[in-house]
Amino acid sequence: MAPLNIGHIQLLRMSEIRKIAIFAHSGDYDRIHQLTSIVTAAASSGMEVHIFFSFWALMQLVKGQMDKIRLQDQHIQFKKNFENKISEGKIYPVSKMLKMVRKIGIVKIYACSASMAILDIKQDDLSEEVDNVMGLVTFISIAEDAKMTLYL
Repeated sequence: MAPLNIGHIQLLRMSEIRKIAIFAHSGDYDRIHQLTSIVTAAASSGMEVHIFFSFWALMQLVKGQMDKIRLQDQHIQFKKNFENKISEGKIYPVSKMLKMVRKIGIVKIYACSASMAILDIKQDDLSEEVDNVMGLVTFISIAEDAKMTLYL
């Protein structure tokens, strides 16, 4: 939908919602935590958020795995930091952040069907937070009109 032009003033129609599309690939907890922080900020700002989880990020969506802290070898020394900050209540675990942000705004979570096949993940293995399973082509059609696209 195009902006409404009134003279030299452009007004966005109320029905136009800004959209962000995020391709989540990394399963490293620091990146997943950053992802949920970005999603929270975007949803709190009134943006519609669509997240496509593939490969290692998809592992976080398996039931019981969302808050598992996986880090690359060079960052492994920070695992205790995450665990301590979460237990002290200074940061929220990813599962809690996603549950909270879904109450704030439009946040859709998609699992990559090809990644599921490669990693031998069944739909029943996925967390209830997953809205849909789809292929890359379908997600690209969702992301096509996004105002911002990120790859994490």
